[in-house]
Amino acid sequence: MASLSSTRLQRKDFGTIRLRERATGRDRDLRTVDKPATPPSPAPAVFRPAWSPDGRRLLATVVEAGESARTMGFAVVDPVTGTVEVTRVAGAEQARYAWGADAGSVVHGASGGVVKVLALDGKELLWFTRK
Repeated sequence: MASLSSTRLQRKDFGTIRLRERATGRDRDLRTVDKPATPPSPAPAVFRPAWSPDGRRLLATVVEAGESARTMGFAVVDPVTGTVEVTRVAGAEQARYAWGADAGSVVHGASGGVVKVLALDGKELLWFTRK
């Protein structure tokens, strides 16, 4: 099971995502995004974790914490290895990320009704728009 720790926004140094191991019931927090050392730089935070279609990884949207809550990109978490890969995406605005049709891509809504499909490195693969 994955959740966002209730203390994640109180930390001044980095954000976390909490994983609970089914077999042991133990929780472990994985470091996700580093927070800037000098305010008022925007502090990133992760939101909306979702399991991949194959159940092996988590995807979370990375946003600036604070009033703007501007989306900065996404994070992919591998709970087995404990690795977290954060990908910043320019112009993400208020997007929320979701897994694509497979565990190798993500989708998000962009301005003007555009939906973009991105590779896990942030490279744009496809985009769609309404007529």
